[in-house]
Amino acid sequence: MLTGDESYLQPYRQGVRDLDDTVLRLHRVVTGGEPSEALVDRVEHTKTDKIG
Repeated sequence: MLTGDESYLQPYRQGVRDLDDTVLRLHRVVTGGEPSEALVDRVEHTKTDKIG
């Protein structure tokens, strides 16, 4: 880290938490439709691949 100040990471960390919550909400909303459920699964896997 160049500055030694981690506070600039706060927006990133909040965005990751928001994304996790959004994926959970998508899973709750999308039920019974196999193509839609598969799409949400792909979104979640992509999110995991990108940010862990």
